[in-house]
Amino acid sequence: MNKDDFRRVLQGDKNLSGADLSSADLRGENLKGIDLSRANLSRVMLEAFIVFEGYDDNYNVIYVDQRITNLQGANLEGANLEEANLSDVDLRLANFKDGNLSKAILSGARLSGANLSNTNLKEANLKGANLNGADLNNADISGGNLREANLSFAILNGANLKNAFISTVYKDHISSSNAKGFDDIKWVDY
Repeated sequence: MNKDDFRRVLQGDKNLSGADLSSADLRGENLKGIDLSRANLSRVMLEAFIVFEGYDDNYNVIYVDQRITNLQGANLEGANLEEANLSDVDLRLANFKDGNLSKAILSGARLSGANLSNTNLKEANLKGANLNGADLNNADISGGNLREANLSFAILNGANLKNAFISTVYKDHISSSNAKGFDDIKWVDY
């Protein structure tokens, strides 16, 4: 589905459950509250980006258009987002339960309060992501990059953290009794 077709769909019904949006360029779109459950969003581009026109004679930026994709509260239950670029996207309170985010780029994403339970996050890049209060029960985050990620109040019961890179700040928050692969976590100081 191309971006124009997607915009037409959004003008009416906001139920895109089961839609195939693979490889679509949806940067800058407001998808707040959209039902994308069981949708195929593999390799989709949703990252925030900045467009600027140029510089004046004093090298001051003339025009800046910062577009942030908003998926706050979206229902993405069971959606396939494998290798999707969701950098800096607003995903607060989004539902990813039972979804596939393996190898997804979620650096800087706002995931506070998101439901990521039973989600495949293998080798996902969550560097600098805000996971404050996120539900990661039974999520597979093995091999994931959680450097500089905010894991405050994140629920990690049964989460697989084997070979994940996690800041030592959260070493007391995560224990072998609530997470799998605890002994294989790659603790980092930054």
